[in-house]
Amino acid sequence: MSRSALVLLLLCACIERPQSPRAQAQLIDRSRLGGVVLARAPAVAHPVGAIFNGEIELVGYDVSPEPARRGAPVLVTFYWRALDEVSDDWKVFVHLENAASGMSRIIADHWPAQGRYHTNWWRKGDVVKDEWTFFAPVAVDQVEVWTGFYIGDLRLALSNPGRGSTDGQNRVRVGTIQLR
Repeated sequence: MSRSALVLLLLCACIERPQSPRAQAQLIDRSRLGGVVLARAPAVAHPVGAIFNGEIELVGYDVSPEPARRGAPVLVTFYWRALDEVSDDWKVFVHLENAASGMSRIIADHWPAQGRYHTNWWRKGDVVKDEWTFFAPVAVDQVEVWTGFYIGDLRLALSNPGRGSTDGQNRVRVGTIQLR
């Protein structure tokens, strides 16, 4: 082996490899996730029980204020439960729709827990409190809430819609938010 090939081989051996998501998850300081990772799911105003790929359950959600005010901010809190280890870093998609009115879809996609606790860090049994906000439209009386998970163009399979409903596009209609 030539001297330059040996030097190149030694340099390549010294390159730091990125940690796997599982290894990164072990480094998370869970004590700093108070209010995000809960010991158990609270009683929710809107139970759902939708299951995604046998890995994640949408326990349910709360809305504040309820009913929401048109043109005002609305806080929605999803409660997710990890049914198993989640290997991929999924983003939550949210579609707020009112097809009957011709309203444009409101998209409230986000990383779970304001990006503080990505899905590939979730441990089996974790309950994740996921708050997000949108401004209620002024021209409708209600909006339907649809949700699921995605990476790029790929959606996580919806195994069971629970109390929700599905349109066959790996998203679950969890309910409606009334507006006044």
